[in-house]
Amino acid sequence: ARLSDTVNSTNSELRSDRELALDHYYGRPYGNEQEGRAQVVTKDLMDTIEWMMPSLLRIFANKDAVQFDPVGPEDEELAKQETLYVTHVLWKKNPGFMLMYNWLKDALMQKVGYLKYYWEDEEKLCFEQYDGLDDDQLLLTMQSLEQQGEVEIVGASQEDNGWSIKVRLKKRYGCAKLEVVPPDEVIVDKNCRAAIKTARFVGHLRKNITRSDLLEMGYSREIVKDLTSYTWDNLSESLARDTVGESINTDNESVDSATTEITLLECFTYIDADGDGRAELRRYLMAGNEILENEEAPEIQFESWTPIPVPHRHIGLSVDDLMEDLQRINTALNRGVLDNVYFTMNPRLMYDKNTVDVSMLQINRPGGHVAVDGPPMGAAMPVPVQPMAGQILPVIDYIAQVKETRTG
Repeated sequence: ARLSDTVNSTNSELRSDRELALDHYYGRPYGNEQEGRAQVVTKDLMDTIEWMMPSLLRIFANKDAVQFDPVGPEDEELAKQETLYVTHVLWKKNPGFMLMYNWLKDALMQKVGYLKYYWEDEEKLCFEQYDGLDDDQLLLTMQSLEQQGEVEIVGASQEDNGWSIKVRLKKRYGCAKLEVVPPDEVIVDKNCRAAIKTARFVGHLRKNITRSDLLEMGYSREIVKDLTSYTWDNLSESLARDTVGESINTDNESVDSATTEITLLECFTYIDADGDGRAELRRYLMAGNEILENEEAPEIQFESWTPIPVPHRHIGLSVDDLMEDLQRINTALNRGVLDNVYFTMNPRLMYDKNTVDVSMLQINRPGGHVAVDGPPMGAAMPVPVQPMAGQILPVIDYIAQVKETRTG
């Protein structure tokens, strides 16, 4: 029931707006083109967004973008350490520049951008060699390695200068991860009136997860082998974003079961799970036929932003909402200029059908000849065309001024 009451439902007007915005950004045809006439589509939306991006990146995609300010003198050292740590996590443990780039551009193009954060535990396997250890050093070395993870001695020998050992160490460590999630993969409660953290329901369609990945995550083979994908129709936006055929559907059943990709739904919602009459925030991870995880959640692990906020609404306006009419007008004007230039340089001809060989007129090239029956003067003449570029170009400049005024 909560899934059907979201702003990303399958029949949502939001999807249509996002697909059209992507078409405008890439300059795809409008569908009103006429054969034999200019069919150019101006890319005013792309130009505007690409001009905005450097200014935004100078603010947000630099190492001074995150800073903790002390409240009192006693907080100065702690604030400095927090700033250094968060900067390290953002720029060293995560691809900070591309995260900011994609997050900013998603919202400019598609009304809202989403950033997901979570803690991920990882394992790293490495081999280490130690030489010239006496008995005490060998004992201390092994104790130190055991504190770092699982240790297995794969080679050992004792020589005159002491012990030489080679160990395989499996280290476990965790780190905060950040991920920019495509807007069409995020499902938000329709009644959300502000940022995503105020929503009563937030879902994320997690794609490209294989059964092998789920086994690595610790799920049993019995559960994984029978899992089915969570079905949700959001392919149209993915196709609109695609420019090189990356989203072409392939037969995923032809590969082996371990590498078969399935779609999971991770969601945060408020439910009274303990029967005390109060709804608590919980996190669920679901396949099409199984609930894989059900646990308490301290917060909704998403952040969102919109370039032009609309009061009391989660979804704001994109740059396309400001530019759509101007791009259409500019496209029509440029098509008119080009058509006028084409007709001026290559005019239509009026001819005497009783004397002029029509097949000759259809061969329009420099040095071509037209055969007529009788004196050639007057048998054919160009249709007069009034050059209009001088009148239309000032209008195009005016539209550019309106665009600059409207978008900055």
